[in-house]
Amino acid sequence: MAFPKRAPFAALALALPFTFFAACSSSSDAGAPADTGGPVDTGVVTDGGSDGGLLELLEVACNDSVADTYAAPTSVTGAKGSILKCAKDGDVSKDVMYADDVAEGYSGKTFASGARIYRIQYVTERANGKPGFGSAIVYLPTAPAAAKMPIAVVNHGTGGQAGKCAPSQDVKGSAKGGMLYMVRPLVGMGIPVIAPDYAGFAGFGAKDNPPSGYAFSEDVSRSALDAARALQLMIPSRLAGKVVLVGHSQGGHTTLSALAKAESYAPELNIAAVAVYAPLWFSQLSWGAMIGLPDYFQMKDSSFAIAVNIWYHYSHAEIIDGPGKGAELFVPAKRAALKDFFDNKCQVDDAFKALGNTVADFYDPALSAAIGTTAVGGDPCTNADPTAKALCETWSARYKADRPHLTGKALTVPLLVWQGDADATLTPDRAVCGFDRLRADKANLTACVKPGADHTPLVYQASSEVADWVAARVLGAPEPTKCAKDDSALIDPKTGKRFTCNTPPPNDKD
Repeated sequence: MAFPKRAPFAALALALPFTFFAACSSSSDAGAPADTGGPVDTGVVTDGGSDGGLLELLEVACNDSVADTYAAPTSVTGAKGSILKCAKDGDVSKDVMYADDVAEGYSGKTFASGARIYRIQYVTERANGKPGFGSAIVYLPTAPAAAKMPIAVVNHGTGGQAGKCAPSQDVKGSAKGGMLYMVRPLVGMGIPVIAPDYAGFAGFGAKDNPPSGYAFSEDVSRSALDAARALQLMIPSRLAGKVVLVGHSQGGHTTLSALAKAESYAPELNIAAVAVYAPLWFSQLSWGAMIGLPDYFQMKDSSFAIAVNIWYHYSHAEIIDGPGKGAELFVPAKRAALKDFFDNKCQVDDAFKALGNTVADFYDPALSAAIGTTAVGGDPCTNADPTAKALCETWSARYKADRPHLTGKALTVPLLVWQGDADATLTPDRAVCGFDRLRADKANLTACVKPGADHTPLVYQASSEVADWVAARVLGAPEPTKCAKDDSALIDPKTGKRFTCNTPPPNDKD
């Protein structure tokens, strides 16, 4: 999608990242019931030895029901990562996991381990500084890779912000967004894995429990880092003290945010490796820029773009400004319908599409006027009206904070970024913005491009290579073959050269 050459954006007439939202990595269908019972897959463990000793070494009680782990606790007490509830779920064999992955396009090594599955609820902290709780699904290998193991935190992509959209409640559905296919090669080689939903999904709507913040770095990074703490508490006697962070799309943003925040928020964690697939690591000023360019975001072809924009702004306001403040961002006539969409839908549906024609049909005109044009150019707020200027400064600061720079220890952590050159969701012209930012920060970066790979199929196609790369860093395995292409292979067909990050807002203004 190209912009017409219209002042003041003629020099920026390339696609915004919002083909990114044409088919974002959704994990469940609109209104689909939550799958809260039963194991991830059918099948029994056939790996020889029931659980490699892991069950006997659990240092938390696991006597709750699966449903209990998603209900709001009576109180939130304990250190960050403390386990509030734990439920045994089921077992899945290495053969079942492998067959399912191969059916989706996985072509890597056969799995050496099956998994024993648990659901937990753990203590975390929200971006507003208040105690919170998160839910997660845990996969313990039945054939551990070593006597002392690393652990992995796997962060999911976009799938709606309502409580029932939590990927761990719909694990089969979450596979469509790649979550399970990030998990399985890791647990399949014997590494314990936790996949958090992020705080706000469990006990959705309960008092003092705002929804999860979409691409809200300060919120989701804490959920991810406290998930690592929680998994460490489950089997501390079997751990080597190394943490791997993995994520796809929105979960790639969570993962990079966690890397950026780890030294200050969880300094005791040894982040040993980070791997992300097609991360949402462009300028978060994009959300405001979209409001400033409503003609380019019409419901007929940008419905998911509009939905994600609403998830972002609504969730931030609910967490920072307080209950009910999310709806106040929108025109009064739309507030009830948008609250219903946020609270109850995991995907765009016809009822949502009928609510308006462009993004401008949703937001309060005062908000649009205050932040739109400024966000497009990444400019300082110069609004003449003091109220508008304050609003502009508030949201500009939020956008900026949601792509934190990597500094300190984060720059020493090995970082692997995979991107598909046929990604129709996070398109190559926008993906290079993330690579450029990471290089500007001087990250310890390995960039890899999978020819012909689209957004979610990238996970199936590159997960074995990610697993091999992780194993080399935390298990002492041989170094895998270097990927054949890096981001220089993200070629602009118009120039024959690597794409340049030249889309509004400017990549260097956050």
